Amino acid sequence: MPLYDFHCAHCDKDFEEFKMLADLDEPEACPECGKSAIRQISAAALGGSLGGGGFHGGEGHNCAPSG
Repeated sequence: MPLYDFHCAHCDKDFEEFKMLADLDEPEACPECGKSAIRQISAAALGGSLGGGGFHGGEGHNCAPSG
């Protein structure tokens, strides 16, 4: 199950929860106050960089260079 970020507008708490895709549209109760919290969109989901290493432009594959 994927881990999603949530934010409670009532008490301003941020928290994470594992949710199945089938339950993604269901409201999530804030662990602090019990009110309904909204799912946040992470920078990674928007194509942002989290920094650090990783696969960039041609790295990480086994193709021989052409030419």
